[in-house]
Amino acid sequence: MTRNGQLSDATVNVYKPGTRKSIAGGRTYTGPNHNPAVYKITPGVYNVEIKSVEISGAVEHRWEGVVVEAGAKTERAHNFTNGTLSIRVTRNGQLSDATVNVYNPSTRKNVARGRTYTSTNFNPAVYKLSPGNYNITLKSVEISGGSKHQFEGVVVEAGAKTEITHNFSSATLKIGAVYNGELLDASVNVVNAETNKSVGGGRTYADATSNPRTLEVPPGRYRVQVKAVKLEGRPKRELEITVEKGKVTVHMVDFSK
Repeated sequence: MTRNGQLSDATVNVYKPGTRKSIAGGRTYTGPNHNPAVYKITPGVYNVEIKSVEISGAVEHRWEGVVVEAGAKTERAHNFTNGTLSIRVTRNGQLSDATVNVYNPSTRKNVARGRTYTSTNFNPAVYKLSPGNYNITLKSVEISGGSKHQFEGVVVEAGAKTEITHNFSSATLKIGAVYNGELLDASVNVVNAETNKSVGGGRTYADATSNPRTLEVPPGRYRVQVKAVKLEGRPKRELEITVEKGKVTVHMVDFSK
């Protein structure tokens, strides 16, 4: 077995037609001592299945009706030629951390996954894949609520590099609480006004490291509920806030008013 013209590691299984019970098999590895893999089997007709160990998605190839004759040597060779998929993710124009999942749209199987992080060592994320079409799901690690983006029908060609880029947009929302001029412990819940889904929240505590509470959110309109944790009756305040891409919006809720 070869990949891009070099000896390549693959698993091998030999079957009798109509069965899935392997009568011979093993690995080719990447050295001439094992590649080509050699099996002594009785004369007959066989199906042979090979699966790449080196390419994401466990690329398979199958020969059917291979005839093995008494006293003769039957040879088969296959070259797994992969393509390269490069995925660059940014947020507001800067390298951004996101999870990556690559799927075969026909089988819906995940063939590659990983993260981009914020370093050029990992971003763009690069995957070796067999030629074909793929769907890709990106999910931001940095944005509250996990903003997603989907690419469909991305074509990877043998011996070629496919490059895709996505930029997530976000805004910074800071929500704090005070009482009589002092930081106040409060719970915060932020809801997307369009989808009615919570995108995050937490506690402010009476601590400058967490008060105001900071969330990175997609630009848009939000409903914010702030509830005092230790004041009698646990009063609450509700706000509607619009945030803009790349901007910082700060609201300090004063429970003494």
